[in-house]
Amino acid sequence: MLEKQILELIEGSFLPATEKEELATYVRANGVDAKFYAKFDECLTRGVEARGAGFGEKLQELERATNQLEKKYGAESEKLAAEIEADLSKIVFDDFKEKKAVWDKRDRAVQKLRDNYEKDTREVIATIIRSVPRSA
Repeated sequence: MLEKQILELIEGSFLPATEKEELATYVRANGVDAKFYAKFDECLTRGVEARGAGFGEKLQELERATNQLEKKYGAESEKLAAEIEADLSKIVFDDFKEKKAVWDKRDRAVQKLRDNYEKDTREVIATIIRSVPRSA
């Protein structure tokens, strides 16, 4: 489902056909992963440079939005780590059943945090792609 959404965003983007094909080919072969986001960033940078300095604002917008997300989720991650540490400190040293429950809770919370970060990142990218005019 994510791949389909990303492919639609790529197709509707301002990027040149060769860049769109490069990204689409990568997504179809490898899915959406960190390497895709790096490739997307490279293509976006090339596309923006090709269209002129006015689109440099979009790169700055992407950077600001990414920094905000990293700050937000970094703070949430630190808060989660502190909560887990506090929970673990209340458990008797050899109470492995209780420790497992705390670690399971942590694993679920970390996965939710990751899912939310990825969702927000996709939304930021989609918003920026859609905001760029198709013609220079």
